[in-house]
Amino acid sequence: MAKREADFSQKTKMTIAYRCGHKCSNPTCGHATMVEDSKGELYSIGRSFHIEAASEGGPRYNPDSSPEERKSVTNAIWLCPVCADIIDKDKDKYSTKLLKEWKMAAEKPASDKNRRIIAVANQSGGVGTSSVTAYLAQAVAMMTEEKVLCISAAANNDSGIILFGATDEIEKSYIIPTKHPCIDYMSDAAISKLYREDVEIWGRTKLNRLMEEKKYKYIFVDCGNGTAGEKFALFHMATDVIIPIGEHSQTNIGIKTVGRWIQKRFDNVRVWPLYSIGLTFSNKIYKRKWYQRVWGEINKIAENEKVSIRIPSVVIPKSYYVCGNLDIWSNQKTKHVAEAYMDFASELLK
Repeated sequence: MAKREADFSQKTKMTIAYRCGHKCSNPTCGHATMVEDSKGELYSIGRSFHIEAASEGGPRYNPDSSPEERKSVTNAIWLCPVCADIIDKDKDKYSTKLLKEWKMAAEKPASDKNRRIIAVANQSGGVGTSSVTAYLAQAVAMMTEEKVLCISAAANNDSGIILFGATDEIEKSYIIPTKHPCIDYMSDAAISKLYREDVEIWGRTKLNRLMEEKKYKYIFVDCGNGTAGEKFALFHMATDVIIPIGEHSQTNIGIKTVGRWIQKRFDNVRVWPLYSIGLTFSNKIYKRKWYQRVWGEINKIAENEKVSIRIPSVVIPKSYYVCGNLDIWSNQKTKHVAEAYMDFASELLK
């Protein structure tokens, strides 16, 4: 079937599905649209449904809307197959106004969570340097349409390059907008400058004030290879800590560092060990020992009464195309990577 001008993109479909928790948006239905087959594999039966028809002659078609508006997230609602068929055949009963009310009610829980400060502890021996932070920030912004600040405490600016698309201005500005309309960015250089000027700039009160003033609902902190004092100050305020775990001989040593930092905290924190490329060591004996060392350090962190370990159900898969295609959301060769980040973001926001 030929693609219509106002058909939804894959990114739009993913976004609306995750916003309503993969459940039908019809309030009298609410059936799950993720089902499990006999092999235990999950797949989706949900449909991305146009509130106002994609083309002339369709139900609730609005001649005053543009193709861009008709294929946007705001014109999309997630339904089960049964409800989608029923609604399509009774446009008088299921008006544009009614479907928009359903959509708002179904997606509201995704935007009602408290503000979150999420540290990505890339010094733990994970892979992708700052890319985990950048892609996860994008996934959360796409799903919630809330304002996000991405802070890099890393000596390299991979997250800035992914989000900003260039490096010319990254180190010159305090907070800069990115190519994503919901995400702002702060570089390692800006962090260092602020930290030198005022050590207390990242005190919890001031950070919360920044979130209030700029309307940020989520702050992602990339604790990469930056200055220890800056990283610790940011890390110490995180509500969640993500530990990207890749096949790296020093991974367990990096996780020890995370454990020491957590020991100095005074409040509770959720810790997410995230496998970012899977487990593919060719030597099975070495792989087993590596796995034991890594989980030995994670279990030590779990002994802290202020820590809640959350094990994601997703692994961020390896893709040789990620480095060459920084926009993983619109490239078919990185579709599986994009979906994995959306899956993890969905778990993180619950």
